[in-house]
Amino acid sequence: MKLVNINYDNYLDNLSMLQNFWSDLIVTNFETDIYIDSFEKWIYKFQTLQPSSVIFSVSILQDDDVLVGGYVIEYYPQSKCCILGYLVVSEKYRGRNIAKLLINDILSNNFNYNYLIIECKNPKINSKDIMDPNIRINFYKKLGFNFLDIDYYYPSKITTNEYLLGYIKKNNNVNDELNLICLWLIEYYSNNDIVNNYYLLLMLNEINNKYKLNFNLTEYYNE
Repeated sequence: MKLVNINYDNYLDNLSMLQNFWSDLIVTNFETDIYIDSFEKWIYKFQTLQPSSVIFSVSILQDDDVLVGGYVIEYYPQSKCCILGYLVVSEKYRGRNIAKLLINDILSNNFNYNYLIIECKNPKINSKDIMDPNIRINFYKKLGFNFLDIDYYYPSKITTNEYLLGYIKKNNNVNDELNLICLWLIEYYSNNDIVNNYYLLLMLNEINNKYKLNFNLTEYYNE
């Protein structure tokens, strides 16, 4: 098997593979419309988000010419956090620990980041999903991910709190995890064209109060 890493330097050489990965694995394994990016948006991110700001990267695992799985991540340089946008394994290859191998690849790659962050559907909220949210959450917990006990508002569906926010540490020399995640939230929202920062402020205040942080909101946030 071969893992192909695609970024702003080589995406034009891998357009066909990217298109097949998006249509054959992303569209068929995640909810459509608001829950997944269009292929055109992926191309837009390759063209506009780097190298000076957010880095958008797609890694695709192949068995000869057969799509096995892959993942999509975005690296946010100010907070030095990565978010896992998608992790998927073809149904034919499931049960072989491939998803765990892909996560390990993310955690061992050369990005200089402190935390890997994930967004998962909240199983306590009645929302349709192709995969049972409990299965996803239990999978990530077994790998060592922690989940914040807050109402998390996904930027593309900002008026609902259907999601949970999880994270795992990559850099063992960093300990102020929740402060960095607060910084990442600010950076994440600012890069997703969110004009109304009301929900961002709600989340920052909830993290600050629930976990008794000394995070200075006024230093990083201006209404």
